Amino acid sequence: MPSDPPPSGVTPPQQTPPVGLAPCGVTLPRRTLGEMFRLARRLHRLQRHPDYLAAATALLPAVVGFDPGQQALLAGYDFHVDARGAQLIEVNANAGGAFLAARAMAGFPTWPQLARERLEGRLRRAFVHEWKAFRRHARVGEAGGDDTLPRRAVILDEDPRGQFLFPEMEYFRDLFRRWGVTTEIVAPAELVMEAGGVWLEGERIDLIYNRHCDFFLESPPLQGLRSAYLAGRVCLTPNPRGHGILGDKRLLVLWSDEGALRRLGVPPALAAAIAVRVPESRILAEVEPERLWRERNQWIFKPVNGYGGRGVIHGRGLSRVRLARMEPGETLVQRLVPPSTIVPPGETAPMKMDFRLFVHDNTLFGVAARLYRGQVTNFRQPGNGFAPVRPL
Repeated sequence: MPSDPPPSGVTPPQQTPPVGLAPCGVTLPRRTLGEMFRLARRLHRLQRHPDYLAAATALLPAVVGFDPGQQALLAGYDFHVDARGAQLIEVNANAGGAFLAARAMAGFPTWPQLARERLEGRLRRAFVHEWKAFRRHARVGEAGGDDTLPRRAVILDEDPRGQFLFPEMEYFRDLFRRWGVTTEIVAPAELVMEAGGVWLEGERIDLIYNRHCDFFLESPPLQGLRSAYLAGRVCLTPNPRGHGILGDKRLLVLWSDEGALRRLGVPPALAAAIAVRVPESRILAEVEPERLWRERNQWIFKPVNGYGGRGVIHGRGLSRVRLARMEPGETLVQRLVPPSTIVPPGETAPMKMDFRLFVHDNTLFGVAARLYRGQVTNFRQPGNGFAPVRPL
């Protein structure tokens, strides 16, 4: 295992930040940022390899086999950095925190108008791309709106107003409305969903920006949405296919195995370039138990359908009882790549640090660091949050 990762620089704090924003910025070598973006582009290319795509979908629920023509409005690629450079920890087809990251990248307390307009211009292009792709591919011609924008949209989450990122949902709602798209934030119970389509208060919904974490639409409240999605009656972004072929943790097993990729016919140079940036990953059922127990301090254990750090455990905190209770076919074991650490100006205690790359399709939106103590998702703790990154 490599020794301590090379430190990234720290830029001074400007003033006490809002909740969800870190108190300082960080620096990142341009070479490392380039490694991150090149990997994202290579994974985008990999998704178009037919034998790889067949192998990947065979690992996942059958709903992933349905191709609606589009995948995700914005994805997040999460990296740790060590002596080898950027190492991909996981991908999120639903990149929560984009609003906070944009604020961090632009500076606070103000959000310069030019920076905001640039971001929103990129978001509009991504939004239109998703809608046009759906319109071209839809099984039926009843989708509302025109070839540029839908008429009506909703932002869907299980309990939107109880979410820490509810202000981000409000930002997207207001942004969509400025574009002329009637938009509301809703929970599943507020919608009528069936094979014929999705309605809110009697009005057909054309597009759903999905913040719900039932990625494969398996829970009872989403069965109507699943039917409408499979019938091509609503544009869902991200959707089961978008999550499945990009964000499902089982794919890390393939990405980290150069030999497996090459056996699928992936060009050797592409297979090698991907595998070198993904820590060794295995499904628990495929690892010899005693070896895993002996080496547990070198591994991270993750539920394959977990999100937001839920259920993730470092091997050093693992007991035999906890290990025995893990679902062998539903648990990913990933070679440990510790997060970097920094000490913010004026403080003495270090903070952990990782990086999230925001990408739509094959286009880079930006990168932000996440500084935290404790769990990554605990941005409610003062000082934890997104931080601007200055490439060096």
